Amino acid sequence: MTAESDKLATEADAPSDAAQEQPAPACVMSFNASDPSGAGGIAGDVATIAAMGAHSLPVVTSIVMRDTAEVFDHHAIDAEVIAEQARSILEDVTIAAWKVGFLGLDRRCQHDR
Repeated sequence: MTAESDKLATEADAPSDAAQEQPAPACVMSFNASDPSGAGGIAGDVATIAAMGAHSLPVVTSIVMRDTAEVFDHHAIDAEVIAEQARSILEDVTIAAWKVGFLGLDRRCQHDR
């Protein structure tokens, strides 16, 4: 092998720019209800955030009883449980964006920050 062929072989073995490590996706924390129809709520948020190339960090605020046509009832999650879900992630992950959906009741928003 010549010096030129050695150089070409080395360049061919080197990773291309496209093959280099990609940056981690942005993390988006979403507050929303669990929707068993999959049409909205946390399930919809996770799908939408992923489609945008980001990583979803869902926090469940309420459990909704519904079908694809109507909402029958919901059970709000205790404010302390919602706060603890978020707190455990916030202490570990850098959040790039927030999405707030169905919270259940107004008093959920009044938890100590």
